[in-house]
Amino acid sequence: MNKVIFLDIDGPVIPIDVPVRESVFRTTYNPESIEYLNLLCEETGAKVVTNSMHNYQDWLDGDLRDDLIAWGLDEKFVHNDWRTIFPMIDYSKVNSPVRGIGRLVAIENWINQHGDSSWVCFDDRKFSNLANLIHIEDGLGIKEHHFDSALDILTMN
Repeated sequence: MNKVIFLDIDGPVIPIDVPVRESVFRTTYNPESIEYLNLLCEETGAKVVTNSMHNYQDWLDGDLRDDLIAWGLDEKFVHNDWRTIFPMIDYSKVNSPVRGIGRLVAIENWINQHGDSSWVCFDDRKFSNLANLIHIEDGLGIKEHHFDSALDILTMN
């Protein structure tokens, strides 16, 4: 079974108190978050897939994948199909009152394309599949208790 870490950027990697503009995007990230991601991938064999508003930002030089690697995420831990369709969701086909449901729809779409997966999602927004969501409640990056929760989920199967 594939193991996947779906990763939002704002909150889990970039502290939410930092205004996200091109000038600070590349330099303001939480190194501890990247260290935890590398360790989690090393221990579980998981690959990282971004599920972020920044998946398709046209002002980025290169792409978000390049940024993650530049910030220290080991390239071997980035999935070949490294991003979901979020935020490019056709919301006319999504009938849900749950805020952030587009994030879950994007994850489900990715899983449907790639086969059965054991997965977690680091995100600062809550959405309906709370069993797999590692909520970054303060938006200040991945901490030890988030890592421990993700490890438990990814090693259950």
